[in-house]
Amino acid sequence: MVGDVNATIDGCSYLFLSEIQELDFNGLRVVVCEGRPTGEAEPRFVGDSVIPDCTRIEITEDSAAFEIIWENYVAYSVLNEVLCGSRRGGTV
Repeated sequence: MVGDVNATIDGCSYLFLSEIQELDFNGLRVVVCEGRPTGEAEPRFVGDSVIPDCTRIEITEDSAAFEIIWENYVAYSVLNEVLCGSRRGGTV
């Protein structure tokens, strides 16, 4: 059964961290949700560059959610990936 869940998670192209919770006695609970492309592809403009065919990736009603619990952990790190912009006249 664990192999099936791992394969299902691995089959998701996009995953979003939805919840993170430290449990008693050094446990960790994480909920990740599947992101799905939504809407029509459109170009995005970043500075003087154009990135063609960009599509929103969102959590939808049809998205899968996975709860993962570790009874013990040593450390974890969360990377926050965000879009950035440039100052007027600057570059990205």
